[in-house]
Amino acid sequence: MSNPNQAAFVLTNTKLALSIAVPFIAVVGFFFSLKAASEYNNERIATNIIEIDRLEARMERMDDMMVENNTNIKLMQKDITLIIDRMKEAE
Repeated sequence: MSNPNQAAFVLTNTKLALSIAVPFIAVVGFFFSLKAASEYNNERIATNIIEIDRLEARMERMDDMMVENNTNIKLMQKDITLIIDRMKEAE
């Protein structure tokens, strides 16, 4: 049989090893999860940048269309004004 002092020594060393190993493993696990989360966020940021660029291009096209429509409306107003003036002259 083993000596009671030896058993107590082994138990004390085991407690000491666990008290050191468990926090160390927790810290290592935390940093790995933090790294994984950072990589995921970087991927999402890259995806968002691409999406934002695409939306900005779309907004620019819409702005160009609005300017063109505004110009067309102004031309139509002038045409209608000319038609009204001609009709007044024709009376």
